[in-house]
Amino acid sequence: MVQFSVQSTQSTQLSEGYAAFNRADGNNPNDPNWAIVAALFCQDTPDDAATPDFPVLHPMDGGAAITGRQAIIAHLQGLRAGGVAGPPPAQATLVGVADHGNKSITLDVTLGGPEGSHACADKVEFDDSGCIKVFWHCSTDTHGNGHAGHPAEHTHQ
Repeated sequence: MVQFSVQSTQSTQLSEGYAAFNRADGNNPNDPNWAIVAALFCQDTPDDAATPDFPVLHPMDGGAAITGRQAIIAHLQGLRAGGVAGPPPAQATLVGVADHGNKSITLDVTLGGPEGSHACADKVEFDDSGCIKVFWHCSTDTHGNGHAGHPAEHTHQ
């Protein structure tokens, strides 16, 4: 991995998360690698609500945001699940990380999976404790979907 910033806790966590994602069996929700990935995301906030506000993952296609740790992990498991008739499991290579305060940009190349092979930059926002609060998957991309990962109501601040 090429590092665009001084090694930070955030870039180390992201690197470990990508590695665990790639090792995880998408067809086995009990694979211990999913616990590593889940630990990167904040606890659901509010934790007593049926529909938490955070953490949130904005999918590559710009569709509805995925909220709550369990729903995010289920989505990621779907990307890693390979079927006899379906695409091969997604395999994401982390190329680099740039950190600025509580935000990071990752550059990665993904092969396989239901989203198809692509390269993109993800925007990741951490809370004060260091867990992922918001993840914009492919906030910029190379596959022609425009401004993927950002819902229409998102403003650039």
